[in-house]
Amino acid sequence: MGNESEIAGYVRQNIGKSSLFVFGIDSSVNVNGLREVAEAGRGKAEFIVKDEMIQKMIIRQFARVSSANMFSVALNQKANKVINKIGKSQVLFNHEFYDVLIETDNITDDFELTCKTDNDKTYPFVIPKKYAGTFRFAA
Repeated sequence: MGNESEIAGYVRQNIGKSSLFVFGIDSSVNVNGLREVAEAGRGKAEFIVKDEMIQKMIIRQFARVSSANMFSVALNQKANKVINKIGKSQVLFNHEFYDVLIETDNITDDFELTCKTDNDKTYPFVIPKKYAGTFRFAA
């Protein structure tokens, strides 16, 4: 895959309310490309390499298919000055965590995590500044 951004754009425009779950098999797959396409399809990618338990990965993907999920997961930094941010997927499924690592000089305000559902409702979750250093959100 060399045109993953183009493929992801096509998926994003045509996915509607469906989700796309992707498997990469072997150690030489385009991990970032498959993740980008899966995220554009409001799904997740799993990667299977030699000697791994394929059954666990397939079961995990099927569990995602049948679970409630949230899309467009985003962290609003509010008045906090963020120097650097490393975030995970913008799609969250039941029993999964949303992890984001933020570098800041000082936490001066609460953070807010927003998520959208299939019915286009947006749900805000406030992370009080006193917990911002240790808070972990799970769907």
